[in-house]
Amino acid sequence: MKTVYLAHCYGGDPMNRANAKKWARWALERGVAVLADWLWITEVWTEEKRMEGMRVNRELINRADEVWLVGPEISQGMKDEANHARERGKPVVDFTKLALP
Repeated sequence: MKTVYLAHCYGGDPMNRANAKKWARWALERGVAVLADWLWITEVWTEEKRMEGMRVNRELINRADEVWLVGPEISQGMKDEANHARERGKPVVDFTKLALP
């Protein structure tokens, strides 16, 4: 089974987290194992711990087969995650042009 790190914009907006959960379901329905730790980290850590959260995200990206960019736009955090993946030879797939499933 392919393991995919799911990157979606957040920016402190709970609606973004809710939309990302829909994307996670969409990915699961396509037979991939989804890594999206930030969905729960953003519920327990404040924005002051954002850099620590990004460090955790990079570690999960190291373990993923691919990174999928989803949502309405590519945020700076998503760009950073995509660059981290590319630097490690991981494929990055941009689904941001698709409508929310």
